[in-house]
Amino acid sequence: WYATGDIVVADDDGLLWFKGRSDNQVKVRGVRIELEAVESVLADAPGVAQAVVGPVAADGIGGGQSSPVLAAAVTLLDGANLDAAAVQQFCRERLAPVAVPRSFDVHQSFPLTASGKIDRKAVRAHVAALGD
Repeated sequence: WYATGDIVVADDDGLLWFKGRSDNQVKVRGVRIELEAVESVLADAPGVAQAVVGPVAADGIGGGQSSPVLAAAVTLLDGANLDAAAVQQFCRERLAPVAVPRSFDVHQSFPLTASGKIDRKAVRAHVAALGD
């Protein structure tokens, strides 16, 4: 056994079940992506104030399989409108192709934790539900 960041549990039969990760790293088409790195780039994109990124299921090719892609929830700077194509181009110039969000969901504000930080877990759950 070694530390990978994966969270697993063993059932009564000794089978291991993947429950998630202890960090915010996801794998998209075989590439490990740090969600915070994508969020940092998005926060510098034209018109974007804040961003939270998460994986969503996308229709796969053949067999009805789904392959995850990234989607972003963003808040905008005052008076800005989201130009998704411009934001994606901004990201393409700074990120690996698999790290560029495929879709954007605009929010007026994000929910906050008790300590006043963005509740990324809640926002990512909302983003994940968009792929359903």
